[in-house]
Amino acid sequence: MVKKLSTFLFYFLLVAYIMWEVYWYNQVGLTFIKWHTHLAFPFIVFLCLYFILKAVKVPKKAMNILFGIYLIIQLFEIFAQITGIGKTPIEKMYGHFALPYKHNTKERYYWKDKPNTIKNLKTEEFHFTRKMNSEGYSDEEWKVEKDSSELRILCLGDSFTEGDGTHQDSSYVAFIRRKLRLVRENNVTIMNAGKCGSDPFFNYMNYKDRLLKYHPDIIIQTLSTNDLMSDIILRGGFERFEHNWGLAFDNHNEYNKTLFALSYASRPFYYLMGYGLEAQKIKYPTAYQKDKMYLKVKDLFVKYSQLAKEQGARLIIVFQPQSDEVFENYDDFVIKLKKHLENTNNTFDLREYYQQRTNKNDIYDYYWIEDGHHNAKGYNLMAEGIYEFLQNKDYIAN
Repeated sequence: MVKKLSTFLFYFLLVAYIMWEVYWYNQVGLTFIKWHTHLAFPFIVFLCLYFILKAVKVPKKAMNILFGIYLIIQLFEIFAQITGIGKTPIEKMYGHFALPYKHNTKERYYWKDKPNTIKNLKTEEFHFTRKMNSEGYSDEEWKVEKDSSELRILCLGDSFTEGDGTHQDSSYVAFIRRKLRLVRENNVTIMNAGKCGSDPFFNYMNYKDRLLKYHPDIIIQTLSTNDLMSDIILRGGFERFEHNWGLAFDNHNEYNKTLFALSYASRPFYYLMGYGLEAQKIKYPTAYQKDKMYLKVKDLFVKYSQLAKEQGARLIIVFQPQSDEVFENYDDFVIKLKKHLENTNNTFDLREYYQQRTNKNDIYDYYWIEDGHHNAKGYNLMAEGIYEFLQNKDYIAN
């Protein structure tokens, strides 16, 4: 009787747990996966296979092999949990897989954080807390009302704009803000609308749909090799934006992404097959893919500069080098695109400025070695370069 009761209780709790996990999957997507999910998943799979093999009466030796495989996988999951080996940067930073937003939400669609929330940017090298404003950005509150003599600068970009790798008050935007307020007193507003993992297509949509009401005079949009050769290649251009807050790329490799997220033990096999950190098939872009991306990015910045002009704003494109690009140059494709944008837009290349202010021996003093983002010293250098460019162009004069 006791045995039957305990067996019933065990399966009742197991079914309740599975239903609970399914509920949270429907609420938040793959971010429902926590440490216990990684341990429960191989156990549930083993249990199902055990009853199937038992029903067809396979030899005991086969059952022992199955148990041995399960034990190896389970130990691997525990090892990965303890050491962090195999975890993606997002898992290390936020404690869960991918972004913390369900598909078909405004947060996901515009690639922004939830307003008035707290998040942590965490790697093995650093840990910094972020407080979001009412727009969902890592910055102070912004006023919609604008004084007639006020200068407003809107900074859009990815983690290098948000300031991943340092305190909230040490982003390049924060450094420029302090510089500007010294010379213009309080008659200036500089807004940090950067978001980790974002790219210029998301930035444009945020400006067009959500941020026009702030009437910025200057828009600083960063552009990097990572944007071009990774984000836009995988996500696409404007075709990514679907109706009902949908993103087309969210449906790519859904099965692979789910298994990848659930099981650390599966990830070595994905990597061997050429998949990346979120079960996206990684391949160096072909000439055809680069040509398509070139046209998409050209189209983006035609629309971007036209919209800014209509709103009385000046768009500035800032090329943002990765640490290994400062003295090694950009990819040929990036150079080609850069030349085109220089002929049609206001552009500034931080790479050239970094070369003047640093050397090959000390460039890594400005970046985190493993993570690759700027540290506070690097963001200060970034701010000085952009500030000097704005001064030289007479864009920030009183």
